Amino acid sequence: MLAGGGDKPHDSHGGLRQAFLHARRHRHRRHHRRQRPNLSKLHLPPRQLRPPHQKLRDPAEKLFRRERPDCIISDMFYPWTADVAAELGLPRLLFNGSGYFSFCASRSVHERRTGSDDDDDVVLLSGLPHRIELLRSQVADWSTADSNFASFLKVVGESERKSYGAVMNSFDELKPDYVAQLRNTMKIKAWSVVQ
Repeated sequence: MLAGGGDKPHDSHGGLRQAFLHARRHRHRRHHRRQRPNLSKLHLPPRQLRPPHQKLRDPAEKLFRRERPDCIISDMFYPWTADVAAELGLPRLLFNGSGYFSFCASRSVHERRTGSDDDDDVVLLSGLPHRIELLRSQVADWSTADSNFASFLKVVGESERKSYGAVMNSFDELKPDYVAQLRNTMKIKAWSVVQ
């Protein structure tokens, strides 16, 4: 939709362009020239009807159906976009604003087995390129999280697995070991915003 109506999006570093073109090659349908989307006509449903992350689903889905983009790049906290993309036969690229290290470390935290309850015990985040140790008190225990928030995080995780790949808010040279970890070890297709 960035390129709708003849606009030429500019990505001087090539990262998003590369992700976009890679996803486009995997799309099976071709569509005629699109009209510029009129975002002023989007109307949000009343706040009390839906959880906050769901408010944009209907207007965005209508826009995607009308404009037929080549792929959907959406923030990880809009997990419903993975389902909309699948319904439309489009690849969804998850946007992660925190970068490679944070993504890999959070995966390690979520996958770790619970151990001691002593807050002063040292916890090793396994499966990372470097030895990362935290105190037990510094590691989130998702089993005790608010049930709504824990359920939402589960939905976010499921949408990550449904996604074609990820666009990371980083550049490869910042944390090259974690770029390799994500792409090679975790087998997640990932592109940096800056390359």
